[in-house]
Amino acid sequence: MCPANSTIGNSFFVKNTPTLEQRVPLPVGYNPYPDVGAAYKAYNTRKMTWNEARKYCMLDNANLAIIDSYRKHDIAVSLKAKNHAAHLGHHRLFDRGEWTNIKNGHPLRLLPWASDQPDPNPNCNCGSMWSNNQGLTAIPCDWKQYFICEIPLSA
Repeated sequence: MCPANSTIGNSFFVKNTPTLEQRVPLPVGYNPYPDVGAAYKAYNTRKMTWNEARKYCMLDNANLAIIDSYRKHDIAVSLKAKNHAAHLGHHRLFDRGEWTNIKNGHPLRLLPWASDQPDPNPNCNCGSMWSNNQGLTAIPCDWKQYFICEIPLSA
């Protein structure tokens, strides 16, 4: 096992794991919410498909937001454009019977769905928040709408 800082021959190895004092600054526009362990940014001026939005979030080392609690739902409502839907990071692209987390592929058990959701339509495989803020919904992945990105505050 190599120590944190050591020399071997002409090479110098430095442990590059950030400490709590060395927090990486968030990209511009991300708002931290320590109570949920994430920072969020809403893209309310550019509509994209779900996959385009997913890739756009990745430019900030982020993912589409996972809204798996009522607190996160309230945060998303406060950030998204009023009266507009927003792409989120839940999907059922690989297994029609199971909604999964875009970040790690794990099944999502608690999602604050709107009252008549998720839509059983076989073409509705991507996650979104209703424009009326009444919960999450399933939509076709090729619909263009605004989106919300998420970055974890700790590794």
